[in-house]
Amino acid sequence: EHLGEILAKFESGLTSAFGYRAGDFMDRAGPRRCGLLASGAVVVGAASTALAFEAHSLPALYASYSLLNGGAFGLVYGSVVPAVQRWFPDKRGVASSICAAAFGAGALVWAPPCAKALEA
Repeated sequence: EHLGEILAKFESGLTSAFGYRAGDFMDRAGPRRCGLLASGAVVVGAASTALAFEAHSLPALYASYSLLNGGAFGLVYGSVVPAVQRWFPDKRGVASSICAAAFGAGALVWAPPCAKALEA
């Protein structure tokens, strides 16, 4: 297997693992604190990925993307979905489906700018 495929799978696994633990953290700290931590983790993950890209270090790029962004996305998803389910107790399935769709649509929004940045 190609190293990128392995690390992408690792990133997906970390997203799941951090998402699982984020629900417990959100129960204790609340959605606002968990959301702030998650947004900070996304910024750190994106910055470290950009630094690794600028340094032309493929292993650092893969590691920063899979480790930091995987954990950050897990925190985001794992904190948002339980909060939304609590806000709409009678429509939990619809609320979590809309969250999942919005989370997935982020790739649709960010793919063109990222492709342009990689071509530059």
